Amino acid sequence: MRVTGWTHIVVLIFFSCITNTRAAPTPLPDDYKYRLNVTKIASITYNDDEYFSKPYVRSMAFTRNGKFLNVGIASNEEADDKHLSSKGKFYTYDLTDYKKTVEIAKIDGRKAYWYVPDNDYNHDGSLLALCINKNNVDVYNTTHQKKPELLKTINLPPGEAQCVKFSPEKKLLVVGGSNGTFRIYGMTNPKEPELLSTTITEPHETLDQVIFSADEETIIFSGDNLQLRTYNISNPDKPVEVVTVMHIDNTPSDSPTEELGSSYLSYATGLASTPDSGLIATTKASYVNSLHVFNMKEPDNPEVQKIMGRYYFFVDFSRNGKLMITGTAGEDGGLTIFDTKNFYPQSFIKTGAMVGKGAFSPTEDLLFFDGGDGTIWVYKYSWSAVLKHSADHPWYQRHKVALLAGAGVGIVVLVTMAVVYVVHVSSRKNRSGYEPL
Repeated sequence: MRVTGWTHIVVLIFFSCITNTRAAPTPLPDDYKYRLNVTKIASITYNDDEYFSKPYVRSMAFTRNGKFLNVGIASNEEADDKHLSSKGKFYTYDLTDYKKTVEIAKIDGRKAYWYVPDNDYNHDGSLLALCINKNNVDVYNTTHQKKPELLKTINLPPGEAQCVKFSPEKKLLVVGGSNGTFRIYGMTNPKEPELLSTTITEPHETLDQVIFSADEETIIFSGDNLQLRTYNISNPDKPVEVVTVMHIDNTPSDSPTEELGSSYLSYATGLASTPDSGLIATTKASYVNSLHVFNMKEPDNPEVQKIMGRYYFFVDFSRNGKLMITGTAGEDGGLTIFDTKNFYPQSFIKTGAMVGKGAFSPTEDLLFFDGGDGTIWVYKYSWSAVLKHSADHPWYQRHKVALLAGAGVGIVVLVTMAVVYVVHVSSRKNRSGYEPL
């Protein structure tokens, strides 16, 4: 068989196109060798009576063993005189079947915006602290979760009980609030908490959120006009300020958020850290740059690692620190799950309503968050191996246009070369009267 020059050219171009279209593109990052799968497995109904008309989850706390979940349900109503009337309840859920509930507190009041702002369990789940009416902290004995026993009500000045947190292991309780004031209590005797120290950060500041560092040596606050304020409490009798990062709101002057008022804009809606406290994330009531993630390798000099907007209601990290969740509102509202290496969205669960609160289970691969429909949605998450370039993979979605364009060019070139070859062979046959060997 005789091979012509044109045949050589067509064959070379053909193989060139094939190898170019199949050549390995930019190597896929290790993060994306697996795909995150989320599946809804249960719903917990919290609007099961006529007490609430517009309920939502305001606060959420797990026991460390993940067996019980306590949530604060709030509802904003309009009273007869058209003033805002708010009320709330705390419920405890047995997570063995996601349905057993125990009501442990009921608050019904007037003209106070948050009635159930925060809650937390101690390290073994035997104590539960509840912020009530912004000026009380109720401490319950929850050794028997179905029969909680009120041990002590800590009465504070108005507004000074906005956030509460037990130390992971040490017997300490931190309470923060308005007037820039936080208090540390010793809880050796929970019936008579011992006030160890009272600290005023800034007189006009409100401390909305508080967490402990992994080593329990530091407490971290977020609040009005404040991203982070950290204190060393190696000696809880004399907290020492470590660093303060103030909030800078870059809301445009024509933003509709101006109608909400500056105090609303600066409110801290979420604060969380990875298990090793290497990353700390804060969310603010702002439509611009709402979420900040700080790298805490140098605790006295936090580095901003990521800034996101618009308007996130809470933030939490998974128990291995590799995932982060946050919630949004509106018709497109829902829960977004990010990885914590590149902060790329791994999954989005649409609710079509405000997702005001959510959290990871401390012991299982589960997500709990407000579905906006009077229920708490429970999702299981898992990772599955995927082909690096499968069509539904994040890598493919980011490079889809380039891949389709390359494939299109390759097909056009192949078809053109095939037509040229056929025309060439046909013309030779017509001139010589025989087909080339």
